[in-house]
Amino acid sequence: MKKACFLLCIPSYQVLIDVTNQIGRDDSLVFLTGDHRVHSGLQSKGITDIFLIDGQETFIELGEELEKIIFIEDSLADTCFLLKIVRASSKAPIIVMTKNKQYPLKFPITWCKTSYLYE
Repeated sequence: MKKACFLLCIPSYQVLIDVTNQIGRDDSLVFLTGDHRVHSGLQSKGITDIFLIDGQETFIELGEELEKIIFIEDSLADTCFLLKIVRASSKAPIIVMTKNKQYPLKFPITWCKTSYLYE
């Protein structure tokens, strides 16, 4: 991974479908998912910088420092699961993008904020 990268967390295949036209091969993007279909879908677009979480990890080796971590929220349970691993692995600021207007602007964790730009 190159320095000053952005980690984009895509929790489900439905989210990948929603954002597939917005993402492409970009050397500054690294992806994280716990869904094998998302992993395969990203690979089919030629993307190789992908971390696949299988549920056993508590930490992932991200390499260089990340500039920002962006979660595209689909389900609170999936988001919290991935957040726990990412927070243990990086100190980069985290933004959670969601369609859910009921989400708090400040996540219950002080180092994470919510954005409603994902619609």
